[in-house]
Amino acid sequence: MLEKEMTACELVDRAEELRREGRLEESLETVDRCLEHHPEHPRALLTRGRVLYQGGMVSRALSTLGSLEAMIGWDEGLARITECLRGLLQEPEPAMDSAFLTETMAELHIKQSYLWDAMEIYRQLYAAQPEERLWRKILELRRSLEKERFKTREEKSRRLAALDQWIAGQRKDD
Repeated sequence: MLEKEMTACELVDRAEELRREGRLEESLETVDRCLEHHPEHPRALLTRGRVLYQGGMVSRALSTLGSLEAMIGWDEGLARITECLRGLLQEPEPAMDSAFLTETMAELHIKQSYLWDAMEIYRQLYAAQPEERLWRKILELRRSLEKERFKTREEKSRRLAALDQWIAGQRKDD
C-alpha cells in the first residue's frame, strides 16, 4: 500500500514500526505526514514525541508532548513523562572519566562501532599529547564517521561540521 493511501492510524503504525527499527528520520517524516492532515491525532503526537526523544531531541519531544497535553488535558502518565524530560534538559552531560582515556579503550569503542566515543577519546589524548600517530587516527576516524548513519541529516551535518572546525583549529596551532 502506498503511504499516500494510508489512513492516519496506518501512518502512525508505520512510524512506530520505523522507530522500533531505529529508522528515526523515516519515522519522523512518516508521523509528520500524518500530522499535516491530522494535527491533533493523539497517537501521532505521542509517537512523534517518542521519536524525537529517542533521537536525542529532548526539547522538541517536550514541546510535542506539551501539545498533546494541551489537547487531551492533564494525564498523570503524560505529566510524569514531561517532568522527566524537563529534568533531562537541566542535567549537564557527564564528562568522560580520565581513567578510560586510553588508546586501548578508543580501539575497543571502534570495534564496537562507537566511533564518536572513540573520537572523543582520541581528541582528548591528542590535546594532552599531540603525537602524529594520534592525529592520523583522528583523521582516519573522521573518514569513517562520514559513512556512519545518523539519526537525522541535520545531526550529521552539525556534528561533522563541529569536528571539522576542531580539526582545522588543531592544524592552525601546529
